[in-house]
Amino acid sequence: MKRTAHIVLAAVLLALAACQGEGVVAPRAAEGVMDSGIVDPAKGPVRRGFVMGEDGPVEIGYQVANGHAIYDGDIGLGPAEGIAATPQEARRRPVRPALSLHYSGASIWSDTKGVIAVREVFSPTNLWAALTQIEKQVPGINFVPYNGQYHHIVVYYGNGSNYYNGCYSGACEIYIGSASASKQLIMHEFGHGLGYQHEQKRCDRGSYIRMIDANPYPDQFATACEWVELGGYDLGSIMHYNSREFGRLHFTDLNGAEVCGYWCRTDLSAGDVAAWRKLYPAASIIVDSNNANNDGSVARYEVSANWSVGTSAGYYGTGYNYAATQAISDPATFWFYLPSAATKTIDGWWVAGTNRSTTAPFIAFNASGAEVGRVAANQQANGGKWVALGTWSFSAGWNKVQLSRWTTTGYVVIADAIRVR
Repeated sequence: MKRTAHIVLAAVLLALAACQGEGVVAPRAAEGVMDSGIVDPAKGPVRRGFVMGEDGPVEIGYQVANGHAIYDGDIGLGPAEGIAATPQEARRRPVRPALSLHYSGASIWSDTKGVIAVREVFSPTNLWAALTQIEKQVPGINFVPYNGQYHHIVVYYGNGSNYYNGCYSGACEIYIGSASASKQLIMHEFGHGLGYQHEQKRCDRGSYIRMIDANPYPDQFATACEWVELGGYDLGSIMHYNSREFGRLHFTDLNGAEVCGYWCRTDLSAGDVAAWRKLYPAASIIVDSNNANNDGSVARYEVSANWSVGTSAGYYGTGYNYAATQAISDPATFWFYLPSAATKTIDGWWVAGTNRSTTAPFIAFNASGAEVGRVAANQQANGGKWVALGTWSFSAGWNKVQLSRWTTTGYVVIADAIRVR
C-alpha cells in the first residue's frame, strides 16, 4: 500500500534543496552541528561555513564549483566567498542573505503570490512541459516568462550532470545539463527552486530504505536530522533519488528492491501534491471539463450530450470536450463560486489545432445572470497553456463563463478548462 507521501521541505534557501517528499524543513537551533549534505567527489574537498537559520547560524559543509558554493551535491549557495566562516560573521551581516536557511523554503516567492518568472538563458526541450505539469497539479504556482521581475528563476546550462540550484540577489539559478533533459529531472530541479529538500535525506529514512555499506562515498547520502520533517516518507516523490543515482547501487528498499525515485515519474506523487499545495495554496479557482478534478464547493462544469470527448495531447486535467460551430448556443458552462464580489481575470486552456475556431466565444456572467464580458479566442494558437481571456467584475455567489458554439461555421470549439484569478 502506498504511504502518504512526504517532502522534506528544505528551508535551505529558496532553492536549497535538490530532491524530496512532504516534510516541511525548518532548521532547529543547530549551531555547532554541521550538515555535510551529499558530497560529489568530483567537486573536491568539503569546506565548512555558516548560513543564517531561523534560530541563528547553521553550520553546513559545502564544495566549490566554478566559484560557487555547492551544498548537497547540486544546490548552489551563491559565490563561495560569500559563505560566512564563523557564526559571528554570519550574524554581523547587515542584510539577511537570500541564501539563508529559513522556515519556509519558498518564502522568497511569497511576494509573488506564486507567480514565478522564468528566464531562459538555456532552454531544454522539455522545460515548459515540466513546468506545465507542476502548474496542473499545484494551481497555486504559475510560471510566467521573465519580464524584468526581481525575484525569478534563471535556467542555465550546467556541464555534464552538474545540476545545482541557488538563490541570491533576486535570481534563483537552476542548472540543467542537457537540451534533452527529461521532464522529471527538470521537475526535480525546480522542486529545489521551490524550496524542497531530498526525500532520502530524511532522518527517518532507515525505516524505508537500506543503505549499501560497500558504497565508497557514504557521505553522499547523509541524513539531515537538523531539519523538521512533516508528513510520511515517500519513496515515490519527485524529490527522491534513484538507487543508482551516481552509477552504482547506493540503497534499496527494506525488501532489497531498487528504488526508481524521480527517474520513473512524469508527474508529482500524491504526497508531493499535498505538500506543495500547502506551501503554495491556490489563489485561483480551476474549473476543469471533468468534474472529478474539480472542488465542488467552488467549481463545477456542465455540458450537453451534443459535445464529444477529446484526448489529443496538450489538454488540462483528463481530457476536454469539443463541438462543431453552428448558429446555436448550446454552451459548455464553467461555474465558479465567489464568497464576495470581486474583479477577476479569467484564463482559458485548450488544445490548439487547424480545425479549431479562431473566434471561439467565451462569455462571462455574474451570479445574477447578467453578462459582464465576452471575448473571441483564437483556438488555432496558444494551445496547452493558460491564455488570459479578460478581466471582469463578478458578484458574490455562483458566477459562470460559457463557451458558445455560435460563431463562424466549419470549425470546432474546445472546452477544456478555465482559471479564475
